[in-house]
Amino acid sequence: TIPCKEFSYYIAGLLEGDGCIYLPYKGSPILNRTFNPRIVFTSHIADIDMYKLIQRNLNGIGRFQIVGNILRYIIGDMAGIIYFISIIHNKLRTPKNIALNNLIIFINNKYL
Repeated sequence: TIPCKEFSYYIAGLLEGDGCIYLPYKGSPILNRTFNPRIVFTSHIADIDMYKLIQRNLNGIGRFQIVGNILRYIIGDMAGIIYFISIIHNKLRTPKNIALNNLIIFINNKYL
């Protein structure tokens, strides 16, 4: 199911503030591995309940990484990334919109 419109704008704003869109390096990988794109939110461990609620509202996509008091919510599987894009598309208002468009182009060129 698609989350409500308000939730879509909330996580779009969260991405603009505390999130990052990572694209794989376009050169030759040194380790001879294929890297996938990722969407990563970074926060303090005290926010874990909020991110668990977000994960539930996103149908369970993503995983958590905790290092010390740093919490990362990582969406790295292609189905999860495509689902996340479908929710926040046309809702970004900062330069992260360019990163999202680059992510869409990358997915279209590599996977579709």
